[in-house]
Amino acid sequence: MEVEVRKPPLEIIEFLTENGFSIVRRWEADGGPAPVDGQFSFLVRNPQDLESEVTVKVGRLNGQVIQIAPDSPEGQSAKRALESLRAAHNTPGKPGA
Repeated sequence: MEVEVRKPPLEIIEFLTENGFSIVRRWEADGGPAPVDGQFSFLVRNPQDLESEVTVKVGRLNGQVIQIAPDSPEGQSAKRALESLRAAHNTPGKPGA
């Protein structure tokens, strides 16, 4: 008897910005693992339903995003989303807080 083990599908989280942009992590949309190299791709959809891929490279320099490409409204929205996530997960008294 052969048993097939299936992993549950990844839950795709869609971030909605105050200015109407939708941001989805590319690796979640593709069903893959999260990147480990500090380079993250996002699918960003504007209020007119136009989609772009935005790649963000994250490095640690006082816990800040140090490089973002492209430097567009979509890229800035992705940066704000990352900063918001970082702020929400900081714990007082721990490094990076």
